Amino acid sequence: MSKKILLIRTDFASSLLTSIDPPLGILSLSAMIKREFNSKIQVRIRDLRFEHQNEDTLKTDLLDWQPDIVGFSSLSAESERTAYWCDFVRSVLPKAKVIIGGPYVSAFPIESIQKAKADVAFMRESERSLCAWLNCLLEGKPEHTVPGIVLWNEKGAPYITAPHEMIDDISTLPMPDWDAINFEDYFDGPSMNLVNADRKYTSISTSRGCPYNCVYCHHTQGKKVRYRDLKLVMEEISYLYHKYGIREFQIVDDIFNINKERVLELRDLLKESGMKIHISFPNGVRTDVLDEETIDALIESGTYSICFALEAASPRIQKLIKKNLDLEKAEKMIRYAYNRGVITKGFFMMGFVTETEEEVKQTVKFAINLPLLHAAFFTVAVQQNTELYEITKRHDPTFTVSKDSNYYGNLPSYINYDLPSIQKKAYLHFYLGSFRLFTYFYRFPRKLQFLKAVARAGKDVLLNMK
Repeated sequence: MSKKILLIRTDFASSLLTSIDPPLGILSLSAMIKREFNSKIQVRIRDLRFEHQNEDTLKTDLLDWQPDIVGFSSLSAESERTAYWCDFVRSVLPKAKVIIGGPYVSAFPIESIQKAKADVAFMRESERSLCAWLNCLLEGKPEHTVPGIVLWNEKGAPYITAPHEMIDDISTLPMPDWDAINFEDYFDGPSMNLVNADRKYTSISTSRGCPYNCVYCHHTQGKKVRYRDLKLVMEEISYLYHKYGIREFQIVDDIFNINKERVLELRDLLKESGMKIHISFPNGVRTDVLDEETIDALIESGTYSICFALEAASPRIQKLIKKNLDLEKAEKMIRYAYNRGVITKGFFMMGFVTETEEEVKQTVKFAINLPLLHAAFFTVAVQQNTELYEITKRHDPTFTVSKDSNYYGNLPSYINYDLPSIQKKAYLHFYLGSFRLFTYFYRFPRKLQFLKAVARAGKDVLLNMK
């Protein structure tokens, strides 16, 4: 008899600037399970981030389909909801195995399984480990032989099995299981890009990993950049373009532009295909490895929007967080992209330990003076199991992480100046003290969606910042 597994994308406790993009992680898992097991294991996907998905609908799904396994994928900020939903599943289907994975588990493998009381937790990328565990389940083999998972020992304590093995050649993975979702559910929701050039969009991933050492990162995809064969990327784009009418592709790689030759090759392949698409980079690019030729190639590929992850304008803070961004070159590349007609966006982080009020204001001034059409001034959310947490504890031994820590509030305890006030003034000055919004509005193709998104973002940020 075949097994049934229900893969669920966890929701977030707050709707504050929450994006609802197709869940790439569980789509990849679904595709891998179907390829490896065929009819031996049936897979379904649910996304609890939608308003029409709630306790009643999930209970109906659980009782009607009776899955043997229910798996949750979640971010660290969704830990409370993950624990809630795991308890909920157990109350409805006591015999079902409950498993968890995603960035939350990768960052907090022991803590996550303890909090959620799940049967198994899967660390990092888990296409292979999940299939290995499922095979153990089907064949009655011991699950502790599977590397990179968290189990419970005989004394009721969690432990990590053998070290996790990263997938060296991600081109061996199947295309995400796009047929498992209803794209219409995502087209009109809030995306990571905030506003989209085309209604029919999706996020895609073409590589995994990042070689840099930023101290605030958990490095869950490893330091080695692993590339997906561009022919496979083109097959995926073509499939989505022709079957589902997708016209915007939001590339969410950690560092897509690290390999210039690959950027140029993708440009050539897209030209040859004849497909007319829009491309955006809502997850950010490494600004100081860009050059004019790379930006030109991105634009020729269909790129209309790029987010530049800048973080701080203070050289001291850049060194502290090991971002070590060449700020002068970054500014030059942003100006070049802006002059080429790109919608330029910037990410900034404020409130690092030892960062002074003057250094924060230096970052605000830097942002305002740049030709950016959008900026996000995030509050630093220090996370355990990062180098930033260790640095913070050395400077402030009393520091603790707030359980509901997020990027738009929950002021770190070591801040001794009015950071929220600085951030609010930064937003007001950035958007209302210039012609940015008019330029943004002029460059953006979908005017009504732009106005709605800006109004929502402004309300969320300014009213919820503490």
